[in-house]
Amino acid sequence: MKATPTYRSSLRADQSAATRERILEAVEAILRGGDLEAASYKAIAARAGVREITVYRHFPNKVELLRAFWTWMNERRGDVALATTEPGLLAQVRAEFAAADELAPLLAASLTSKEGREMQKSWNAERRETLEQALSAWTGDLADPKRTQVLAILHLLMSGHAWLAMRDLWGLDGRAAGEASAWALGALFRQLRTEQRATRRARRPKRTP
Repeated sequence: MKATPTYRSSLRADQSAATRERILEAVEAILRGGDLEAASYKAIAARAGVREITVYRHFPNKVELLRAFWTWMNERRGDVALATTEPGLLAQVRAEFAAADELAPLLAASLTSKEGREMQKSWNAERRETLEQALSAWTGDLADPKRTQVLAILHLLMSGHAWLAMRDLWGLDGRAAGEASAWALGALFRQLRTEQRATRRARRPKRTP
């Protein structure tokens, strides 16, 4: 019995990867219009030049499709790990908010649609773990519920929702929104450091005369 040539499986893998790429490129092109509803599987298939069933084979539902799409987009943009120092975090927020304007239709569609919200919920556990590790220098000494409250507000200030609200409600572009968010984060970090110092002083054993 002859062995199946390995190049055949390699070729199939390459073809599958190429098809996946075309599908994600089609999603991007459609979402540039700012309407996630327009990104039906039928429309994506037509744009990608594949059958609708092929889109379903790669992405069985819209949440998986959006997760794959944003992972793909972030990889293309050279996504980096969340910084763990104050200067690094503030620089990242400024850069991400400024860059968000270029992706405005894609972000708005993903942040405001039902499927987009479901996608974000599917990432909750991963995002919370990442944030807790990155922000432990400021929140490690806190007890709940304050610890969770602090993490929640820090997360919000670094999120696409903050960028979108400042853009839509106050007319700020990404650069201005990034500066506003970085200012608020800096103020919170300073307050947290002040409270940390006070807590640690209170824990020191008192000297006897």
